[in-house]
Amino acid sequence: MKILPHNRLHLNGHCALDDLSLAVNQVDALLLIGPNGAGKSLTLRLMVGLDHPSAGSVRLFGQDLRHLTDARMSPNT
Repeated sequence: MKILPHNRLHLNGHCALDDLSLAVNQVDALLLIGPNGAGKSLTLRLMVGLDHPSAGSVRLFGQDLRHLTDARMSPNT
């Protein structure tokens, strides 16, 4: 999973996440910590394809999440 640099997510006309960059390997564990409103839940929503960035991309197995079906998001397909 890669969230490439220069990602932005706008909600209700406000920038909710700006310039997020993250890479997580298949065997890595991930812990997101931070204060309320820091974007932890939005980051997770980006990682599972529930939200899409207004700029930049989120890649799973080298493919942009916007173009993957649920079945293709599995590492076993």
